[in-house]
Amino acid sequence: MNIKMSFPRKLAYSSGNLAALLSYQAFGTYIQFFYIDTLKLPAMLVATIGWTIYGIWNAINDPLAGAISDRTHTRWGRRIPYILFCTLPLAITFALLWLPPFRVENGQAGPLFAWFLVFILLFDLFWTVIVLNWTALFPEMFPSLEERTQVSGLRQAFSVIGLLLGVALPPLLYGSIGWGPMGIIFAVIVALFFFISLLGCREKKEFSREESLPLKAALGATLKNRSFLPFVGANIFIQFAFLILPATIPFYVKYVLKLGAGETSALLAALFVVAMILLLPWIKVTVRMGARKALMAACLLFAAPWLAFQVIGNFTGA
Repeated sequence: MNIKMSFPRKLAYSSGNLAALLSYQAFGTYIQFFYIDTLKLPAMLVATIGWTIYGIWNAINDPLAGAISDRTHTRWGRRIPYILFCTLPLAITFALLWLPPFRVENGQAGPLFAWFLVFILLFDLFWTVIVLNWTALFPEMFPSLEERTQVSGLRQAFSVIGLLLGVALPPLLYGSIGWGPMGIIFAVIVALFFFISLLGCREKKEFSREESLPLKAALGATLKNRSFLPFVGANIFIQFAFLILPATIPFYVKYVLKLGAGETSALLAALFVVAMILLLPWIKVTVRMGARKALMAACLLFAAPWLAFQVIGNFTGA
């Protein structure tokens, strides 16, 4: 029998999206700028070795974390323990990313790179484990279309807040109080909202009784899905663009526009303000055109304005 959850519990569960988006957007947008521009770690070292190892690790730990979670059996359930016990390690790891004890000018480029590599891998591990299990609870807790629609709306509201905080706020913080204190503040917020989300989490025993596919069989079934693979291939390129472009904005503002942290915040905030305004119109476009054509049109429209940055050299134009 399905028992509907109260609105406060739905709100609590949905708040986890703020922690997820805040931590990952701040990480994805500013970690390269911090280590390359501020700490002077060689860009080639970060790009060719650091992110290559990170990419391989990310590809391995995602399916592995899911397979382990599916086979977990505790008195608290199979999802909730991972959120509970990994939240504090995630917060600590996130804070330490912005508090490296080594400096290139002291001849410590090697230890600094090792610190960078170890903590981006740990951050990705804990983030993946928490968010994977937190997300997996959504279809289990909310089987009806009505509840899923309501909770999806709440999650999106928290995601917008997380995006704005994670992308637009950091320049104002590191420009005034420094990178380390910024990392600590964000770590506390991330831990707080993941713990709050636990107040709304509930597991149903019937789902844990279902037999899961072995990891090898699950990967094999995925790779044989002919409609899934082209989508994944296209989505890789889309996600690559979404991740790399915001990460270049701090460099662009500093070295092309010759401006500071305030203008970086303004440009990145503008991205999400426009996105929020156009969200409802694009939903209508998608309904009318269909998801496939709408996605193709969106990609073309997204790419075109970036060509203008070849000639734009002032803040107003940007």
